[in-house]
Amino acid sequence: MERAKRYTGIKGLTLFIANEVISGIVISGKMSLMARWYIP
Repeated sequence: MERAKRYTGIKGLTLFIANEVISGIVISGKMSLMARWYIP
């Protein structure tokens, strides 16, 4: 039970980090696209 709980915690943390990284990449990608559009 404890082992499963710890595994879920690690898995949840990994998913959380992955989500943060992906959203960060998406945001920076949008920013660079906007910069490319707006800067002549």
